[in-house]
Amino acid sequence: MTITTAAHATTTFNAALASPGFYNGSGNPNAGFTVNTENGIELGLGVNYRFVGPVTPDLVPNPSNVYHVNPGFSTGASCANVCSLWNFEFSVNLGTSGKHLSDINTQLTIQNATNLQKIVFDPKPIADNASYDGTNTHSSGGAHSTDVGFQNSENLSFLTPLLTPPFNWDPTADNTFIITLALLNETGAPIQSVSETVVVGAGAAPLPAALPLFASGAAVLGFFARRRKNNNKAVGALA
Repeated sequence: MTITTAAHATTTFNAALASPGFYNGSGNPNAGFTVNTENGIELGLGVNYRFVGPVTPDLVPNPSNVYHVNPGFSTGASCANVCSLWNFEFSVNLGTSGKHLSDINTQLTIQNATNLQKIVFDPKPIADNASYDGTNTHSSGGAHSTDVGFQNSENLSFLTPLLTPPFNWDPTADNTFIITLALLNETGAPIQSVSETVVVGAGAAPLPAALPLFASGAAVLGFFARRRKNNNKAVGALA
């Protein structure tokens, strides 16, 4: 069963990221992203096969934020028989908003449709983020508060330590994941977001209790009401 998420009117599919493009690593094509461009800020999500290249989202019957990938382990030496074949990619570009990373709060969630587990975290401080300061891109080293953008490419196996009990999933099994990147206001509510659905193999039908969760984009974002308090000062509404 394929699960789709609601798309905002300012969301585009199978898109390239705006300048400076996709600078996370070298030789990566700038293609296949699901992008939201409200408030002069660009939020982007994509999927790629490790060491191969970007995955094109579903284009039939219409362009969408649904990405189909094969189950299996990556053969890369760094995480063979641990990492899945695919990574998800995220990008934040403050563009023409006049803001820096110190002005915003970000949150990323990965929802497992099979068992309803989720990982919720702030992607901004990840140590190996690539970043952009408005003039130069930096391939790694984490994002600085004065930067205006950051990106990364992550495998679910890298993130399992963030959840207790562990994020239970099998890279070789059919499954479905909902991934959402959002900006939050000072109360922790989402003020801008972009989501993608990753269907692994034949996908996984959600548990009966999960069906209402995926009924609408607003429901998918319901986890924000229960997020931990963030000690960093957040921006107010950007609209």
